[in-house]
Amino acid sequence: RLEDLRRDLSESFNSQLKAKQASFEASLSESYISKNIHQEKLQELQEVMFRLDDTEMQLLGMSEDQARLKKQLQDAETAVQSMRKTLDETTLQASKAAIERTKALNEKRQLEDELKHCQDDLRDTKEEKNALNAKLQEIQGQLQLATQQRTPPKRLNSSAGAEGSIASGYTSEELLLVAGRPAKPERTSRPENSSPDLGIESDAGRHSHTESQAPLPAPSPARPLLKTLELTRSMSNLLMEPKEEAIQELNPTSATTTPPHDCAKIEADYAELKRRYKQTRRHLELAYDSIKSANRRKERLEQDIKQQIQKTNVVLKTVRTNMTNELEKSPSGGEVVRKSVP
Repeated sequence: RLEDLRRDLSESFNSQLKAKQASFEASLSESYISKNIHQEKLQELQEVMFRLDDTEMQLLGMSEDQARLKKQLQDAETAVQSMRKTLDETTLQASKAAIERTKALNEKRQLEDELKHCQDDLRDTKEEKNALNAKLQEIQGQLQLATQQRTPPKRLNSSAGAEGSIASGYTSEELLLVAGRPAKPERTSRPENSSPDLGIESDAGRHSHTESQAPLPAPSPARPLLKTLELTRSMSNLLMEPKEEAIQELNPTSATTTPPHDCAKIEADYAELKRRYKQTRRHLELAYDSIKSANRRKERLEQDIKQQIQKTNVVLKTVRTNMTNELEKSPSGGEVVRKSVP
């Protein structure tokens, strides 16, 4: 019985042991599978954590990139605004330069018109001067002809010539006082019918009182003649001398004055011609100076306009280069910059 009991106990124990072992093996196999799954899940979790860290790093880098891009965008907008301002200023300067150039062209046209008027006035003045010179030459010729054709008066005998005769001038219209003048009493012995006006001795047997008013006869070769005016000087110097000096040169002992003659008119014409010539010369010098100064101003203005245009071109090229560089540096904000740039 004990053996049977022992056998039974051993069999029951073996059977229980087998059952426990089987259940242990089953549970062990199940736990092994779950352990593997757990390990796999842990590995997956680690991978996810790594990915999360990488994603966070990427997000941090992307946020930094976003801030940098925003700053670049703001800088680009500021640069575009400054470029627009510079472009507006350059356009304004170009407009001012165009206006100044238009004003300069208008001034140039006005100066050309004034120069044309001055040239016309100069031409008219030259024509008038030539006409006055021709008139002056004609008057000189008439004066020389009248001086050559004039009959020189005779001298008186003894001291009566100082009282009764007056030397004539050098023009044809300075006539001798022959008729209508009362006779002067003579202090010395002289013929009764001698001419008191001319101071010329007349023969009693040949001339009467009525014949003394007739044209003068040709001078006798035996009688001495008065000293005539030498026409060897230049006409300009002759016209500038006064009438009294010419009369004193003809007759230094004469105390009376001669009647007015054409020399005053010639002197007045010559003075007027000289005054008009000086005035015209002064006007032409002023016009020439004004035209010269206007040409200097025009050249200076053209140089300033060229310099402003060159500066504008340089500024525009710099603006274009800067905008191109900004667009190349910021490709993400390039579209915004392109939209903002006119």
